[in-house]
Amino acid sequence: MFECWKPYLRLLGSAATVTALWSCASAPTTQDEPSPEITAPTVKVTPFDEVEAPEVVQPEPTYATSDLVNAAHLWLDQARFAPAPEQQDLLLRSAAALLKAKQLSEARQILNGIDVSGLPVEIAQRRRLLRAELALAEDRAELALRYLAPYKRMQDPQLRAQALSLRAQAHLASNDRAKAIRALIEREAFLDNLPDIEENRQRIWALLGSLTDIELQIERQSTDDGSPVADWLDLALLYVDFGVDPHRLQQTITDWAEINPLGSAQTFAVEMLRLSSPVTNEQVAPIQNIALLLPLASKFGRAAQSVHDGFMAMHTLDGNPYRPNITVYDVGEIPELAGSYYRLAVEEGADLIVGPLGKQAANAIIDNQLVQVPTLLLGGIQQGRTLPPNTYQIDLAPEQEATQVATRAYLDGHRVAGVLWPNTDWGQRIAQAFVERWESLGGIVVGTQAYEENSNDHSFAVQEILNINNSNGRKSALSALLGTKLEFQPRRRQDLDMLFLAARPVTGRLIKPQINFFHAHDIPVYSTSHIYTGTPDPVNDTDLNQITFGDMPWLLRNDNRAKLLHASVEGTKQSEGNLKRLFALGMDAYLLSRVLPYLEADTAVTLKGVTADRLSVNKDRHIERQLTWARFEKGEPSILDTLEGPKGYENIEPDQMEQIYSPLGTRSTSGATGLSISN
Repeated sequence: MFECWKPYLRLLGSAATVTALWSCASAPTTQDEPSPEITAPTVKVTPFDEVEAPEVVQPEPTYATSDLVNAAHLWLDQARFAPAPEQQDLLLRSAAALLKAKQLSEARQILNGIDVSGLPVEIAQRRRLLRAELALAEDRAELALRYLAPYKRMQDPQLRAQALSLRAQAHLASNDRAKAIRALIEREAFLDNLPDIEENRQRIWALLGSLTDIELQIERQSTDDGSPVADWLDLALLYVDFGVDPHRLQQTITDWAEINPLGSAQTFAVEMLRLSSPVTNEQVAPIQNIALLLPLASKFGRAAQSVHDGFMAMHTLDGNPYRPNITVYDVGEIPELAGSYYRLAVEEGADLIVGPLGKQAANAIIDNQLVQVPTLLLGGIQQGRTLPPNTYQIDLAPEQEATQVATRAYLDGHRVAGVLWPNTDWGQRIAQAFVERWESLGGIVVGTQAYEENSNDHSFAVQEILNINNSNGRKSALSALLGTKLEFQPRRRQDLDMLFLAARPVTGRLIKPQINFFHAHDIPVYSTSHIYTGTPDPVNDTDLNQITFGDMPWLLRNDNRAKLLHASVEGTKQSEGNLKRLFALGMDAYLLSRVLPYLEADTAVTLKGVTADRLSVNKDRHIERQLTWARFEKGEPSILDTLEGPKGYENIEPDQMEQIYSPLGTRSTSGATGLSISN
């Protein structure tokens, strides 16, 4: 069967040659495999490595596309003289390299041209796995699951592990995270080295964290006691029930793990307790005194007070007998004086400093090289600045949210965007952040339009972004040319598949109805948390219906953990409106203060917070917040759990959007407070 393409093997210098080369090859199939021509519903593939995006210690080597294609061609050249089954092995290697290079058509032709009749079963199984991988790369999750259906026949542990990883990915692409979890739990039995086992467990834990409390409970009720799946679900439910008090949670998990100390979930739980507990970390002295630096007596006093109240609320909830003392320093009105209070706090015995609040004050600390103890800055740092050692930073920057909106919309399948933004410095910054991220992912921005925030009529801006003004202009010109009045209905542009609306609630309630009025009610509209007041208001927010936005779980979620936290701080003075978000910032600042001092250099950490479903401390020690996603329905936010993008997607690089495999070898563990640490 290979005779017709042998003359071309010396000419494998281009993808076109490879395409022509297999045009004369047949595509033999075996009866137990689905035909590659089977059609399946198109499902957006969620790249599996984006679920929790761990910090990689020993990543696989990365190669340029040209290197992968050259390697594929080399193996093809070698295959022409090789006997079976070496020939088929080389062809499979070539197809795998082309898949990694995203040369899907060429990979398909090679796979279809491999005859496995009479060869060892492992050859056919490897081809089946590559066909499943190809189906996933083509957004055909259902077809991938067809190829993977007989995975239990695979005797080779590595092939079985690979098949289960692909099954998890396919289930995730089909939005069935529960089945993805079960596939990964089954996969552990076929892994033979500790780094891979730890990486697999981290993925299980990350996926469990993406399920709602109700989903966890339903899965547990349908799972037999004593099974590995039941153990993992029990661990997740323990976190849900006791996550309010990290100290109590650690005690509870320790007792639970003693029941089956050799179980996969129990081993994982004990290890995460060991790594996340400050008391067991003998290399670092425990934090005894925290200084909280806030501009209480300033024009930002209400904001500072909200942060203070949230911080102290979490300190009150901390049941750890080793919890630190808190000293509050009012840094006043002048940001540049924050450095003086920083020095004073250190002189008075602070082991860790949280604050100051605000961009200018935070930059003043860095400018003057004042960092002497572990420090968590509560303000934005100038772009491109490197934080000093032992320094971390968190804020509620709107630019970070706009970036996440772009990523979310892209993962939802949109590619052509329009941008509506208020003609203010804030509006310009948020629009620019969206556009930069959108274009870096490969999206197209076909128009941006500013509007006057204080106006009550935004019809001109809406018509401009929808290109209706041009439509009206063409009508007027034609009417003048013909000398008659024309019956005419303006037509909006048809190339848009989403709109990014940077707006606050009052303005958004005016603009969205006008978008609908101008025949664009079917265009998905995305926004940041600024579109929502933070308090359900179904009467006024009906005008925001169908807008998708990201915000804090503190304001959106109503699951068991959220109810426990809200009930626990009920007696605490809480803020109203947008200040609720600063109260939540204070809560997460305390949670981070109990973790960050015990991290080793170049350690990445993730934990479940209240300002974000997932707080990530990246390698540059900036805390990134993954938002909860909701859509206004009947005037109230409706959480999009069933549509939620993969965990950690805010960190996706453009060239990872279509990536199927994630690097192996990541050593990572999760902490008992929802914490995950990667060394």
